[in-house]
Amino acid sequence: YSVVDALHPTAEQVVAFRGGDRYVPRLRQPVISPPPIAETVFRETATYLVTGFRGIAFPFVEWMVRRGARNIALVSRSADVPSSVEARFAALEAHGCRLRLFAADT
Repeated sequence: YSVVDALHPTAEQVVAFRGGDRYVPRLRQPVISPPPIAETVFRETATYLVTGFRGIAFPFVEWMVRRGARNIALVSRSADVPSSVEARFAALEAHGCRLRLFAADT
């Protein structure tokens, strides 16, 4: 402690003197702005591999195509297009998307 602190006691436990000025620690809530959200963009010339095609993958594939993906390799236990997505599969292909389905146990 300094002479000033001895003569004028405060609740401060940490005090620093620099250039004749008295400093005590203070916490402030920082103002943090969230970063801008960049739109995900896929390259038309790239090929993307998606596994687990029979699960939630097809809505994900449609999302990828809306953002530019044109070549997608789909891996599933069966190389057959499920009847539940045949029309959606055909619609993507009609718009220039190349979808290839491969059988593999992942």
